[in-house]
Amino acid sequence: MTFTTGGVFYQNYSFNKGLAMLIFDMVFWGLLGIYLDQVIPSQFGIAKPWNFLCKSKKARVDNSEERERLMVAPEIGPDKNPRNFEAVSDVLKKQEDSDEFLKIRGLKKDFGPKTAVDNTSMTMYNG
Repeated sequence: MTFTTGGVFYQNYSFNKGLAMLIFDMVFWGLLGIYLDQVIPSQFGIAKPWNFLCKSKKARVDNSEERERLMVAPEIGPDKNPRNFEAVSDVLKKQEDSDEFLKIRGLKKDFGPKTAVDNTSMTMYNG
């Protein structure tokens, strides 16, 4: 071990080089871990393709109009009986007029080959 004005050297390695390699390793292995977490399938969610970083943002993000067209379902279809639904009170109708409610139509969620939710529709009101 030699002491010089430039720092401490041991077999031609300085403390600064060791610190730089440590920082590089932390960044490299951290990014690799994040990437593999997205690519390798797990118990929850769907794994992305191995080349998802190379795809353009336009290819990754669905067109909002197309998504809306696929998600919107009629409130009461031919297979649904309107007698099975509770009537909405006047207070709740006022919330609909002032857009103070959450409306979900045709919700579907797949996890690979398994379907968790299929064509679920609901309206939730404030309070």
